[in-house]
Parts: sequence; C-alpha cells; structure tokens
Amino acid sequence: MNKLRTVIILLLFGQLLVTSCGGKSSEANKEKTTQKASVILDLTQIVNKTEKEVEKTLDKAEKSEIIKGYPCENENCKKAFYKSEKIEIIFKEGKANRITINETPDLTEKENALEFLGLKNQKPTFKNAGNVIRWEKVDGIAEISCFTDYILIDVIK
Repeated sequence: MNKLRTVIILLLFGQLLVTSCGGKSSEANKEKTTQKASVILDLTQIVNKTEKEVEKTLDKAEKSEIIKGYPCENENCKKAFYKSEKIEIIFKEGKANRITINETPDLTEKENALEFLGLKNQKPTFKNAGNVIRWEKVDGIAEISCFTDYILIDVIK
C-alpha cells in the first residue's frame, strides 16, 4: 500500500511539474511574438500622400528618379529614397503608392507585426514564419508583406 501511495504522489508531482513548465514556456513564446511594437514607419502618414506630405514625416528625399516599366507600365512614376535609402517610395499619379522599407527587424513571427507600421493588428492572410507574413486589403492598402529583412507595401488606387 505504501508503494502505491508513493507512485501516485510521484505521478501527481510529475504532472504538476510538466504542466507548470509548459505554461511558462507558452507564456514566453506568446511574449516573444507579441512584444510591444516600436513603430518602424507609420503608414497612416505615408500611404496615398503627396511627396510634400511625405516630406513632413520623412524629411526631404535624398534622391529621386523617374521610372518606367514595372510597376508603372502605363504611367510615369517617381521613386524617392529616404533615411539613407532605407525607405523607397514610388509615387504614382503624385501619391505614395508602393513603399519598401529595407533593413527591418524580422517580423515574420510577430503576431502584432502591423503595429510596427502604425496600423491596428489583425490576422494575416498568409504566414510562413521565418520567411514571410502577408496581409491583404488593410486600411486602403492592397498588400503588406513582411519578409525577414524588408517590408513591401502595395497601396490600392
């Protein structure tokens, strides 16, 4: 009888130990994927804004060039570079339409990645952790794709 009692106590203790460790691990993982967002670029201040409006947020462009061809097949577009060329913006019809943010932290595993762009968090359309996380049709934006070291934003016309 003593042996049976000892075995039951050890099993209960083992279960308690496993359960408490698992809970802490889950909390640590959740904390890792939802750490407080430090805004990289507030898209609400950039998307569909004119070059003059963008300058109020990012200062004057360091350089710019007229581009033809993709993604501006039938239009003349201007590409402007900001913040040591870490931010590239293509202006279509005078408005910020395609934005690339280079040298970003890896947001592909962040549940709150949109908050890093000044947007309200929502469930992604597609996610392949460690490679890409993507949203479609978010606040007037056709697509936002976060890769491991850059972010690509395509705006709806």
